[in-house]
Amino acid sequence: MIQILARKRPAASLHREISTSSLTTSFNIPPDQKSRERKSAKYKSATYETVLAAKGSFVRKSDLGTTDRSEHICKELLERHQPIPENTLFRDDTFDEICQRLQGKNESRVIQDMSRVIVPSAKSLAVDGDNNLKHLVESANEHWSSSTAFYGPRPQPEYAVGFGSSAFTEDQLKGL
Repeated sequence: MIQILARKRPAASLHREISTSSLTTSFNIPPDQKSRERKSAKYKSATYETVLAAKGSFVRKSDLGTTDRSEHICKELLERHQPIPENTLFRDDTFDEICQRLQGKNESRVIQDMSRVIVPSAKSLAVDGDNNLKHLVESANEHWSSSTAFYGPRPQPEYAVGFGSSAFTEDQLKGL
């Protein structure tokens, strides 16, 4: 492990910015630690939608409309009673306090704290007693090395939850 020692610098140099490319060259930062902006730049490109369309994936409403089955499933989900979870951070008193504590915080801090509220850790919930979640696995900023990319590099989501192999029978695993 390389240890970086801090040393005093003149006040003028504290305001100097170092480019990401020089950092990458100097310290060989692994690709999985690229900034969020650099990783998502391709998706903001004007040509990205064109490339997807050429591959048969569209980012607009289809001229064919929505299938009856899809509409039925959506209506069923909307009409079904959804129990309100107990002991969550979404209780009115708790959520209000969380929002108050985030006043004046930077974007990274707001994203980190609100992510935990909106998408709590599946593993933490499983440890806390929700046995329905015991087969879930989590990953954070990991390459999906077993996936096949639709376009561009393989996905590397900041946070993902999925079923571990223990959730499937041997026959189901073979089918996957």
